[in-house]
Amino acid sequence: MTILTMVWALRKAPVPANDPVAHLVLIAYADHANDDGTAAWPSVATVASYARCTPRTVHTKLRLLLEHGLMRPGLRVAGVLDRGGIGLGAVVELVAVDVAGGDDDESGG
Repeated sequence: MTILTMVWALRKAPVPANDPVAHLVLIAYADHANDDGTAAWPSVATVASYARCTPRTVHTKLRLLLEHGLMRPGLRVAGVLDRGGIGLGAVVELVAVDVAGGDDDESGG
């Protein structure tokens, strides 16, 4: 988890209006990303738990976030599956133009 990507997801990301579940999905991925927004690969079940929705809804919201340019596909990583096999998991990168930037849009007054 990194505070930089969380702040971006909470305050700066142009999430589609009137879609709080998409916003929660973005925040869930931000929670698992590196400081630069890369290497976010929580399981769909984990994201569904965070967002209080179904795995199918997570997939739908991921497509929406990809279409709106807030995420992009990353590399795939190998991992051990629950049933003992090896599988490839999807990695997502957050498209945060200025993750490390200040709050220049909030003047405080």
